[in-house]
Amino acid sequence: MMNRVSGMGVHNTAPGPKLNAEWYFGWRYHHIGIPTNVPRPGKQYLEKFKVYVPGFDTTGIQWMRYGPDSPVHSLISLSPT
Repeated sequence: MMNRVSGMGVHNTAPGPKLNAEWYFGWRYHHIGIPTNVPRPGKQYLEKFKVYVPGFDTTGIQWMRYGPDSPVHSLISLSPT
């Protein structure tokens, strides 16, 4: 049996059912949050976390703009999650 990796899934090149990450792990990639200092349109402010959160775009990126006094730990507010 020959397999090749393509994107997020593993695709079986042999006849029969496909094996991919969603089937194997029970989940699939949805989006990633990336910190930014650039204001973006369509944002929602979450007072508890002092962060502006717009919806994620068609690429699956959600740009997160944390305030300077955000209680979120810097490991999260300064790194992609």
